[in-house]
Amino acid sequence: MTFLSENTLQQSGAQKLKRLLQNNSYANTYLFASSDYLLLDQLALLFANDLLLSNTPTARAKLEAGNHPDIFHFYPEGKKALHKMDGMLSIVKNAQSSPFEGAYKVFIIHHADRMLPSSSNALLKVLEEPHEKTIFLLLSTQKEKILPTILSRSFEVDFAPLSTDEMKSYMEANFEEDKNIPELLHKAHGSLSKLEYLIEDPTKSTLLELLLASASGDLILKYKKLAQLDEYYTENTNELSYHIYLDYLFEEIGFFYRDLYLLKMGIERDQLYFKENYEQLQTLSLQSNHSLEKVMDVIGSSKETVDYNIRLSVILDQVLSNLF
Repeated sequence: MTFLSENTLQQSGAQKLKRLLQNNSYANTYLFASSDYLLLDQLALLFANDLLLSNTPTARAKLEAGNHPDIFHFYPEGKKALHKMDGMLSIVKNAQSSPFEGAYKVFIIHHADRMLPSSSNALLKVLEEPHEKTIFLLLSTQKEKILPTILSRSFEVDFAPLSTDEMKSYMEANFEEDKNIPELLHKAHGSLSKLEYLIEDPTKSTLLELLLASASGDLILKYKKLAQLDEYYTENTNELSYHIYLDYLFEEIGFFYRDLYLLKMGIERDQLYFKENYEQLQTLSLQSNHSLEKVMDVIGSSKETVDYNIRLSVILDQVLSNLF
């Protein structure tokens, strides 16, 4: 495992963490914020590993194995994907005692914006009077949803998207050589989370077929593809992952319509997001009437009204009906 101090990441957030490690200057509570959750997840673990390793060099074996007794992970639970009181009470209990082996206990709270009010208040009490050997890492893609009094007690570190070179290095280290690296880099836009979606989500081709069917007016195929997406996301997501994937679906819809707009403007194939479907898009672009601003307005208003209890097919059908 390459820890943060040994990592080649050059973006400002990662460099700030490295300076903290070099100076041995630590806050009790950190907020790591980014739109890229997978990046937050990895940097938090690297930071925690380095923090413990700098004080206990013999800890490397356990850190590399992922079983160090002084690193604790807390994730949202249940279909609603929320941090519940049980988890917070566990933090309250464990945070008041000394570390088992290292110089610190590190509590990594994933998706810290997804807390019940009672959970936020329980966590706040711990943050107000922290044990001197306890460090909290709060990870969030929506920091505006975190209790303001928690934010005021946190040292915030914002992380920008990764550079093309950083993304390329990550892909070469983690994926097979037969992956289409240039195409994936083009579509991921510096996000590890989007990259994971592009590589691992089995519904990408279904969504594209849905968009092509909607744009061409093939209603039978459109509703067949809506049903397939509905089935997959009903069986494989909770409320948190549902919203994450829905954001990606909306983003793909936006890029699809952007491609139609660019083709109407005479832009070359290499500038397209769905360049592998150039011929189909070229034909469909002649039938496209909405402005790009109108498309973004429809997508934006739809995202604001998303409800986990509404079937995905209903949400997408409403969006597509307003666009095609």
